[in-house]
Amino acid sequence: MATLHTVLLSRLHGASVTRVDLHAPESVAIDEMLLKAASFAVHEKIEVYNVTTGARFSAPVDAAPSGSGDLVVNGAGAQLAKPGDVVTLASWGQLKTRAMSKHEPRLVTVAEHNQLLIAPKLPAKKRA
Repeated sequence: MATLHTVLLSRLHGASVTRVDLHAPESVAIDEMLLKAASFAVHEKIEVYNVTTGARFSAPVDAAPSGSGDLVVNGAGAQLAKPGDVVTLASWGQLKTRAMSKHEPRLVTVAEHNQLLIAPKLPAKKRA
């Protein structure tokens, strides 16, 4: 049986919460441009690390309009964040031992107003 290791797949660093909505379904709505840069998928479970308060929670990803700069914390997570809080978002996955040496997580950094600052290029799609 192969050993599986839980590893960081991607991280979005330095984003600011733009809005919270306690009564919306649990999710973190992320500007679609940032969502794609970090390789997050809609409905994927991510971890949210509130750098401002130290709070940590998980939530599914939802897409906000591309280029909007939105990062909206919905549902119970809205009690752990407020507009202006700086957060780091991370996705985790499992890799077999032999895949560990080739793995590099996607590390994305955003600037003021949640504008993309640093993101690695997405790999080219393979042709069939």
